[in-house]
Amino acid sequence: MGASKKRTAPNARVVESSKGIFPSFRAASKATGVEEGTIQSRIEKGWTADQALGIEAPPKIEPRGKEVVCAGVKYKSVPSLARAFGFNNIRVYKRLARNWTPEQAAGLEPAPPCRITKTAFAG
Repeated sequence: MGASKKRTAPNARVVESSKGIFPSFRAASKATGVEEGTIQSRIEKGWTADQALGIEAPPKIEPRGKEVVCAGVKYKSVPSLARAFGFNNIRVYKRLARNWTPEQAAGLEPAPPCRITKTAFAG
């Protein structure tokens, strides 16, 4: 009889880190104490093996907010602008979507004129 080989699942992925080479996510999980699904999810999101196993710090998350300049002051996002002036985020987003300037959305300048047109109703 031939030498027996250790069998691994067909979908098992080898995890190579500074702690060693693990034949599967499960083996890496047992060695590090990090949940198997967590390791898999992190690696699928592009983390390095050392980050996924908790050996290194996770990757920095880039801010998603769009920078807004209002009255010469830079705000990192619309919600930060809204907070600075005591408004609800959604209100400021809607005002900006209607082409209000950031100063108008923050209440520093008067709102733009309404575009409501009067229509005559024939009765």
